[in-house]
Amino acid sequence: MIGDSTHMPPVPVRRRPSREVRIGDLPLGSDNPIRVQSMTSTPTADVQASLAQCIRLFEAGAEYVRLSIPDKESLAALKKIRKKLHGAGFHQALIADIHFRPELALMAAPLVGKVRINPGNYYRAWKQGKTSWTADETRLELDGLRNTLAPLIATCKAHGTAIRIGTNTGSLSPRIVARYGHGPEAMAEATMEFLRVFEELAFFSTVISLKASDPILMIRAHQAMARQMQIEDMTYPMHLGVTEAGEGYEGRARSALGISALLKMGMGDTLRVSLTEPPEAEVAFARELLAQFEFTNTAGLPTAPEAQTTRHRSLNVDTADSPALKCNRMGLVIARPGPFPWGEGTYRIHPAGETEGGQKGGTAAGTVTETAADTAAGSAADKAAGERPSHPDVNVVMLDRQPGQAELKSVGALNGLVLVADMAAGFDPDDLPQLHAAIAKHNIAAEILVKLRVFSPEGDQRAGELAGRAAGKPEDTVTGQAADPSAGQAADRLLAFLASRFGDLLMGRIMGGFWLDTDGPHASKEAGRAAEWLLQVAGLKNVRTSYISCPTCARTAYDLPSVLRQLKEELPEVAGLKIAVMGCIVNGPGEMADAHFGLMGTGKHSLDIYQGGQLVHKNVDTRDAATELLALLRQNGWC
Repeated sequence: MIGDSTHMPPVPVRRRPSREVRIGDLPLGSDNPIRVQSMTSTPTADVQASLAQCIRLFEAGAEYVRLSIPDKESLAALKKIRKKLHGAGFHQALIADIHFRPELALMAAPLVGKVRINPGNYYRAWKQGKTSWTADETRLELDGLRNTLAPLIATCKAHGTAIRIGTNTGSLSPRIVARYGHGPEAMAEATMEFLRVFEELAFFSTVISLKASDPILMIRAHQAMARQMQIEDMTYPMHLGVTEAGEGYEGRARSALGISALLKMGMGDTLRVSLTEPPEAEVAFARELLAQFEFTNTAGLPTAPEAQTTRHRSLNVDTADSPALKCNRMGLVIARPGPFPWGEGTYRIHPAGETEGGQKGGTAAGTVTETAADTAAGSAADKAAGERPSHPDVNVVMLDRQPGQAELKSVGALNGLVLVADMAAGFDPDDLPQLHAAIAKHNIAAEILVKLRVFSPEGDQRAGELAGRAAGKPEDTVTGQAADPSAGQAADRLLAFLASRFGDLLMGRIMGGFWLDTDGPHASKEAGRAAEWLLQVAGLKNVRTSYISCPTCARTAYDLPSVLRQLKEELPEVAGLKIAVMGCIVNGPGEMADAHFGLMGTGKHSLDIYQGGQLVHKNVDTRDAATELLALLRQNGWC
């Protein structure tokens, strides 16, 4: 599916200034393109399987590939994989992913372009239950951190190896958690502690990331980090990603919301989309996301706040309900050809001197007229489809531009008011925050929907027409190729299109849903699913079970994708239920902390089951995971 870009060309972004860091022979940051990377899901010790997957990822467009190094066997395999890649003509940089054993980072550094380390693994162990630290204890811990990092930094300097400080909300040090909790400030401070030590030791080839499975937390963590780096005069490049995003529409929606919101703010120098799927799918969707933006680099520009500002930077991404949205239809998605399906009236605000149909006349500014033809067509369509209007008191006002104060007041008293910002008719998407602010200022109870056209690249009658338009008109008339043979690619493109233009507005409660005017039943179905998942992940819709799951790596012993599929097939859909499916202990307990139930792998055919963060079943056979979890759901009244 293709989103109509007639009025929505690629999103213009002025990138945040950052220092250049070389990863192998390929630099990132500064004025370099935003780099795409992925991670192998094979056991690294399996040289042939990991080699084959690395090659597939590079051929799919990954610029860096990361491999997990959990043990010395994997380290030995890494040497062989790198040698075989070079022999096959692939000289792109590899990245070593290290958890729990800092000494492995020291050994891997000479072999790779970058080492990823987790700050939570570098602090001394304190007795369980400790909740406060004295100044002397804090100083002792930071001195120990400096001593532990010094050999790694010396090795990385000697071999030209970069380091990523990979901070995850699920694996923060106890001291950081005791002081800051698990929020964005905790993630930012955990990262800053490492950056300060690196700079003390004169090491600057550093990339940072602050990941969480919650896109809003991930966004706020990067915002907090950017503020603190500016205060301390640092400009390190950022690696973007939503960890444990999941799979399918849900995984893509979760990743797209977090990544695209930060891209719009000018942040991000490299990114990874984490999916519980073959990693080639991560690269494909990352490319779809980046294609939605038009970047202006800021290398060499001053780092003052005004030099980094775009129209999107000040947007407050929040989960609080807006006082202006009281129609109880938050999370509304309409995906169908034709007019609004419900309601007593559909209206359009006309400029002064213009009547319905654009004819000149003597109407006053802000005249509102009912479009009876639209209303009648909607009723006929409902009857033909056997539908009953769900909201008989809805009054729809179509907007092709930002309405004035008098115009808003003229419709403000309508019951069930839905303001539809019609992109195809000329409404500027950048004006949506102003529209939201205006209805809040005047205390108007209204829902804001965005209306846009969605074209199907396959099967529907209009595809051929669009192909002709794409060939005969400028590129910004139709986004991408009009006829795409891959339904999956088309769905990815539409989801990326919607997330890049409207994801931050959904999370900020600026708008409440989509009206997608489609060209046929296939487009209606797929477009509706994409939009509903964006609303579900943004917190505006709560009608499905939410699954977060890690993308798997060499540390994952069991067949996580199969267990995830089993759960989705055998468990009922329960609104509001959140289930986490984790590969191992690295981020498992931390990332599943806010899930109602969680599964964490413990062996090739075994896993532990958690409820509310507490272990309830140990070493359950993976074949029995769905049965055991279903019993817990029933015991706790979920089904």
